[in-house]
Amino acid sequence: VEHFERILHRMSPLLHPYNYLLIDVKHKLAMLYGHIPQYRLAGMSTPAKQRKIQLCHDVIDCVSKIEVGVSATHVKLLNEIIKTEEVVAKEDFQAGLIDKKSLQTILLKNKFQLFHLAF
Repeated sequence: VEHFERILHRMSPLLHPYNYLLIDVKHKLAMLYGHIPQYRLAGMSTPAKQRKIQLCHDVIDCVSKIEVGVSATHVKLLNEIIKTEEVVAKEDFQAGLIDKKSLQTILLKNKFQLFHLAF
C-alpha cells in the first residue's frame, strides 16, 4: 500500500488525473485497503477508510466517463464504498459521534444502493 501511495504521490503532478496509470494505481489501492492483513477494514484508521472511499470515487468518476452504463468495475467499487461507509457509520455511532437515526439513515441509503445495483 505504501509503495502505491508513493507512486501516486510522485506521478500525480506529472500526469492527467484520468491517466490510465494513475487510475490503475488508484484502483489497486482502493482494492488493497480493507483486503490485506495490515489494512483490514475493521482495524483501519478513519482517515485510511476515508482514503479508500476517495480512491473508489476517483476511479468511478473516470470509468463513468469512459464506459457507458454500469460496468463490473463500477459495481465492485460502489460495493467497496458501501461496505466502508457502513463500517465508518457503525464506528461513529459506537463513539457517540452520530445518533441512532443518522446510523439508520446511512444503512438504509446503502441498502437502497445495493438494491439498485442488483437491478
